Amino acid sequence: MEALYGILGIAALVGLGFLLQKGKRAASRAVNQKVFYKTEYAEGQNFTQKPLRILSSASIPDIMREIDRQVKVETDHNKISPVLYISARNDSSIRYIFGNKFAANFDSVLSLKTENNRSVGTFQFLTWHDQDGIITRLDEMRILRNQITKAFSAVDPNCQINEG
Repeated sequence: MEALYGILGIAALVGLGFLLQKGKRAASRAVNQKVFYKTEYAEGQNFTQKPLRILSSASIPDIMREIDRQVKVETDHNKISPVLYISARNDSSIRYIFGNKFAANFDSVLSLKTENNRSVGTFQFLTWHDQDGIITRLDEMRILRNQITKAFSAVDPNCQINEG
């Protein structure tokens, strides 16, 4: 009987330790999101929740050519350090991945179509990694998004760029 109490006592201690550790992680996550990395958290949420919608009078081929000029990608992504590369492409869309040969840090897509004699572009992040709710590689996400908006503005200075 004493052995049973001993086993139950150990199980209770392990369970209590597990619950304390889980509570500590939740508290750390909340503090990081609301105090230490408040700006980064908000910007990361904005990037991942609100795709860009861009209206342009430029043709899709002209936009794609300017995208190729403005967005800096690597052709060799089988490196240890992460790089931005194109994983899929056709005449009206490009899928960008930032990662290395082991894993992707984020995955995004630019899609173009024609509506009412105008080109409509949509850029969004599909997958990403976070640490305590804070998006990792936020700087690289910001650079890619800025390069895409710069390309649209270069080909059509009057383009309309909207979030959401």
